[in-house]
Amino acid sequence: MRPFAYSTEQAIIRDTINADGGDYNQVTIVPNDMIFDPVKDLADQKYDGIFVYHHWEGLMARLSDENEDYHFYYVKDYVPEFDYYTPVLAANTHFLGEHGDVARRFLKATRKGFMFAERFPEAAAQILMRYVPDRRLQESLVLASQSEISQHYRMPNSLWGVIDKSRWEKFYVWLNRQKMGKMIPNDIGFTNRYLDI
Repeated sequence: MRPFAYSTEQAIIRDTINADGGDYNQVTIVPNDMIFDPVKDLADQKYDGIFVYHHWEGLMARLSDENEDYHFYYVKDYVPEFDYYTPVLAANTHFLGEHGDVARRFLKATRKGFMFAERFPEAAAQILMRYVPDRRLQESLVLASQSEISQHYRMPNSLWGVIDKSRWEKFYVWLNRQKMGKMIPNDIGFTNRYLDI
């Protein structure tokens, strides 16, 4: 398996493997102190599996010259609580309390950008590569990634940025069961208050 830096990731992999009828105790976690090329390392059989973002490393495998078959699955298909939001935008409550208008304007502009990328994925990819020139070296991957991920910026028939409380808290319930830190109460860590809904 790919190396994991966080105990949360290890627990996600554990519960996914066990939910599929496997035995996590038979898994060897590779230390996270090496640089690796996920596609080449899988082809070279350094790992049997890697925990990745499909819209980047998964597409990297599809576009690779390694000619290796690969199988991808979403962890949420095995453990429903893993249908968590990622990535998220974060701000502290002190800032929001004093600068709510700034947060509203920021989210409005951010939504506008995501909606542009959803409607014009290739143009959005070109903009990314213009401002992050190193990505131009991976142009086919950037274009493929944006083409796919742009279909996932929001739930069907919903507004970008809106967080569903029950979906958010299901993951918190799972986290609390892991007892890896302080218990997380309900109704914390998210808000739709600063979105124009």
